[in-house]
Amino acid sequence: MESVQRLFTKVIKKMNLPTPVEPTRKEDAVDPKQQKDLQIFKDLLISNIVGELKIWGGRYDEEQFKQAKLKLPEVLKELQLESKEKEIKSYFDNYIKVMKKFLEVYLTARAEVKTMPFKNVYLVRVPKIDETEKSLEINDKPVGFIAELPYQIERTCAYGEMKEKKPLFAPIIGNIDMNWNPPSDKAPAGEKEYITDFTLQASIFEAMDKQTTINSVWRYENYGRKGEPVCDKLMDNQDLMVAMERVKTEVQSKEFKANASVCALMYAIDGRTIVAVVDFEGVQKNAFEALFKLCAYLEDVPRVAGTTPAAAGPAAGGPGMMSAGGQTNLPTWTEEELAAQPQFSNPASNLPMWTEEELENRADKYTGGGGGPNLPVWTEEELADLSKSGGAQGINLPEWQEEDLTACPKCGYTCMPDWDECPICSAKLTPKAAAEKPAAAAKPAAKPTAKPAAKPAAKPAEGPQ
Repeated sequence: MESVQRLFTKVIKKMNLPTPVEPTRKEDAVDPKQQKDLQIFKDLLISNIVGELKIWGGRYDEEQFKQAKLKLPEVLKELQLESKEKEIKSYFDNYIKVMKKFLEVYLTARAEVKTMPFKNVYLVRVPKIDETEKSLEINDKPVGFIAELPYQIERTCAYGEMKEKKPLFAPIIGNIDMNWNPPSDKAPAGEKEYITDFTLQASIFEAMDKQTTINSVWRYENYGRKGEPVCDKLMDNQDLMVAMERVKTEVQSKEFKANASVCALMYAIDGRTIVAVVDFEGVQKNAFEALFKLCAYLEDVPRVAGTTPAAAGPAAGGPGMMSAGGQTNLPTWTEEELAAQPQFSNPASNLPMWTEEELENRADKYTGGGGGPNLPVWTEEELADLSKSGGAQGINLPEWQEEDLTACPKCGYTCMPDWDECPICSAKLTPKAAAEKPAAAAKPAAKPTAKPAAKPAAKPAEGPQ
């Protein structure tokens, strides 16, 4: 079964009555309450205003609502809601009182400014209407500001607060819940601003209260408050966070029961970013300062590729520059630019170079088999002489005479003639070696045998007992 609120929405739409998203307004007409807000707005801008303010004040048409009340039974019959007539009539009486208060407070004013991060800024009185099961309630304090930047940040984000938690910026997870569609004629950013559409303005402020937006803030808090470059960059800025924390959310309200209260939104769309801030206590100064600083610091966050303002062109013949997502500009080159750059076509341009003939004639024989410049080089004959003399370091190595050596009959290890036991396999050597050569100092051999093992500790030969 549909709730009374849903059924009443159908009735309002059928009767074409004003709503918070589409209120009735009149240009250049304000009442005393609206004039007070307008004066505060002017005082905030001081000398930054270009020309005159554009003003639209909410208008309550008492006759319109009287006629609508008389026509209500007929509309209920058309919508086949006669069975709900009692509940809807009660709801309708409350709706008239709430909308009267809403339209008496509602105000929109546009100012073109000079030395600010945006070209135009809108003041919007945004009374908040809360629906309950049986009636409507209104908070007429909230006031907000909205501006449009001519570039698109990487992701739509929100700023909000949770109970007993520090405020934070959070990315909107999924598509933002908006009762507005972009125009089919998409003029370039900077030429035509989307925020001239009052329906968009109302939808932006309304989106702050949508459950999907609130959930995004709650989730990012529980994800550890980090991971999204745009949000992390903004939260690292202490000057910005101090200004944002002055903006009053609904967290401190006794009636607050939601997961989070959102008071700022950065809507990235079609090469532009729409920034809105609302103070629920109605303090214009805090809301405007937060909007100003937020727009200024958004200059430094990552952007969607292609929306970064073009930098000055490179010098003739120099490499081009390409930026992506607002990150640090890195150099990129075309094939033609690379070919024109000597430092790339010849990476060793600062090193000495020689022809083949010059290399052949170098005194250090760089390519003749030596280890490099200024290192000694030997012929094969010189190396052979060095090996015979034990090297150039003067090492005195013993020489072994090959004809005096004998082989072990068991393992074949080369043994000295005065050994009576093989040091490898302990086999007894033939007594012939000991008989022919009495124990004496071993004569050095010309060179060791093919067995390169070091001389092991051997049992010395003993003379006849």
